[in-house]
Amino acid sequence: MEVTVSEVRRRRAGHIELAAPMVHPWYRDRLCEALELDGGILADIVHERCHVVRVGDRERFVRPPAGEESRLDDGSVRTGAEAVRLMFARRGQEPPRGALLSRLPVLPADLRPVFVHEGRLMGSALNNPYRQVVLRASRLRRLIALGAPAQVTGQERVRLQAAVDALLGPSVSGEATLADRTTILPGRHGGLRDRFFDRPADFSARTTVVAETTGDLDAVLLPDRIAWTLLEPVLMAKLVGTGGSPNVAHARKEVRDRSPLAWAGLRAVCQDTVPLVSVPGTGWPLFAARVARLTGDLSLKLDPGLFDHLGWDRLGSQARIFPLMSVEAAAQARASSCPAYCSAPVMPGVATSVVAFRLPFPPLCSASPRSGSWGRSCG
Repeated sequence: MEVTVSEVRRRRAGHIELAAPMVHPWYRDRLCEALELDGGILADIVHERCHVVRVGDRERFVRPPAGEESRLDDGSVRTGAEAVRLMFARRGQEPPRGALLSRLPVLPADLRPVFVHEGRLMGSALNNPYRQVVLRASRLRRLIALGAPAQVTGQERVRLQAAVDALLGPSVSGEATLADRTTILPGRHGGLRDRFFDRPADFSARTTVVAETTGDLDAVLLPDRIAWTLLEPVLMAKLVGTGGSPNVAHARKEVRDRSPLAWAGLRAVCQDTVPLVSVPGTGWPLFAARVARLTGDLSLKLDPGLFDHLGWDRLGSQARIFPLMSVEAAAQARASSCPAYCSAPVMPGVATSVVAFRLPFPPLCSASPRSGSWGRSCG
């Protein structure tokens, strides 16, 4: 037994034990091809309007008049999903996996699809179909336990098969059609899918670069808003690891409240973090730097001597900042791609190729400025 919160029911999947095997409506075409049957004949077998009679080595399909099903010999006559299974067995084959259902999966509420009914969107419209399947399965199981006649149990199997068809194939019944959620949500080019694939996906911040004396060619002055956004996971891990916070939730609260403990941890993290700065259109499209201190501005401040190599025409241009989280990546960046290393007497094109090849940045998420504020956003 597990004692937990009720919210897990919206995420955990379940299943319904069916009292008899049912045919999955999605596999009708594959079953017709494998058994070399017409679609109408297979539909009649599944819904028990047609019986399969074994005569020697051949199979005959008989449609008995209403009320005369009991006259057929039960030993050589089958119908429904059981008939489909026996036809595969006589051919020495196995039915396609998932074609015959003995358990019906139940989607959790958070994963249930969206339906379009009479031009309107309907969410979580599966409760009633699931309820019908449960009621039909329970009734059929009770009739079998009571020893009901074959005609009565057959009628109940047909109702159960109809309930399964209504649940798994709603478009067949004409009541509703499935809708793709990504085509409904607004976004660029009319859909979330287009917006997702068009935008770059990485973990970076965008800002402008300006000149200010930092005392070192490798040193930069990083805006504190960018530091809070990019280094938030590392900062929370540091607070928990050093004992400043008992758990992640408390550390997240400290970071969001910008407490003095979080400020001290952020300054310490910045000393160990090596950001990669990307300034397009320069001889160094990607170079490493160290954070000298944090500022309250929104622009990344570089030493004026660095613009002698980047070009003064890039003053005020857009730049992207990628933080290197791992110790190995930071050590490699310090050794091979800092401005002091790149400014050695080597051709700029060669240095650029070395930096770009050695230091690929990990694609995760993106942080971008919106109306003067910074926030993490996934591409």
